[in-house]
Amino acid sequence: MYLYKDIRSIIKNECEKEIKNGKGCIIFDIGIYFPFAYSEDCSFTFSVNEWDLLFDYIINGKNPTMEAFTDLKLNHRYPNRNYYTLTKKYGRKLSKIGYPFFLNFDECDKPFYLCIGIGNVKVHFPIKINITKDKPICELTLYINLSDGIKWDFSFSSKNSLFGPTCKREWIANKDTSRWIFDNNHIMFYNLTLEPCEQEFDKFIE
Repeated sequence: MYLYKDIRSIIKNECEKEIKNGKGCIIFDIGIYFPFAYSEDCSFTFSVNEWDLLFDYIINGKNPTMEAFTDLKLNHRYPNRNYYTLTKKYGRKLSKIGYPFFLNFDECDKPFYLCIGIGNVKVHFPIKINITKDKPICELTLYINLSDGIKWDFSFSSKNSLFGPTCKREWIANKDTSRWIFDNNHIMFYNLTLEPCEQEFDKFIE
């Protein structure tokens, strides 16, 4: 996201209108390091689900369905061609910041899961979204390293300002850690809630 010199104006262009219309926004900047030949068998998908998938799975025995975003393109927003990025589509145009996800403020008390599809494996990360009308924006960066076919690494970070953050949070997980609630090789839940740093819009782009 931060390679662009005019990143402030880019974020204003992609997010400010919806925020002024009373929406909150979480910017997902998701990158996948995949130094192999890409094929449809190794496809990457992404969605945000607004209910407690883990409860449904364990208590009700319902397999989590992943309704992947359709306004999404796998591309290379960064110079390294082995680094794939999940990018929102606006018709024929593509976002330059990742995937801005807009929601109503009264939805923020619901359980949210960030769902990543890697081939036939679905990985679920719980998110607590704390945005408010006063602080309507946050960002969550995810870097997925798939260079080791067995041990996957997920690195999350969030900060409340582009260049001078007063809040910065980081989380690291891989398939070998004990933080996975359930893993049957196809369905995975991460046992740690991600809480992105919320911020006032003007201060976020300072």
